[in-house]
Amino acid sequence: AVLFIEAGNVLVREDTVDLAEAALVLSGGEVLRRLAARDLYQAGRIKRIYVIPEPRGRAWEELVKLKLEDPDHPLSERILTASGGPRNKSTFLPRSVDGTIGEAREVREFLRGRFPDTLVLITSKTASRRARFIFRQVLKHEPVTVLSSPSSYDGFEPARWWAKPRDALEVTDSKRSPGAPQLAKEQLLLGRCLRALECYEEAELLLKASY
Repeated sequence: AVLFIEAGNVLVREDTVDLAEAALVLSGGEVLRRLAARDLYQAGRIKRIYVIPEPRGRAWEELVKLKLEDPDHPLSERILTASGGPRNKSTFLPRSVDGTIGEAREVREFLRGRFPDTLVLITSKTASRRARFIFRQVLKHEPVTVLSSPSSYDGFEPARWWAKPRDALEVTDSKRSPGAPQLAKEQLLLGRCLRALECYEEAELLLKASY
């Protein structure tokens, strides 16, 4: 019963961020995460924002035709500048990447040799603990401290995750890790897998971290 009640809290990780050199906005939930990055910047808690671009599919192309999207000035940049932030404080990675592990590897290559002292991950609440775990594993040999600061605009309520169907789906999806009896129940909850390939990669990282 305790594990059931605490399942939502297990997925969420929010670290204290007093002052960090940079934040990294993971892809997905574009507006919620960009607003969170803006808030950290305006509060003087981060100095720079790195952004992993969103995938550009047919829907994005239609928005460009309707002049609702600007290829030269992405939404993340416009949110920051509209809030009074300087445009040169946002840096976009060269390409979008599928999956958190892929994003971590892309960031490792992009920042190699120039890592900030501290990198704050901005993502959804339910992905926050898993994302921090993955980035710390992938970047464990790099001179950087990885922290997590999920978006406050995310409406997920971990203490009552079962009360809303969408929140409940987030938690039950998070349990779909491949069978690995060596892992503790809480670790299994970290393996929120929406893609089969990433699911197995996450399980491998979790297993390695267990020994």
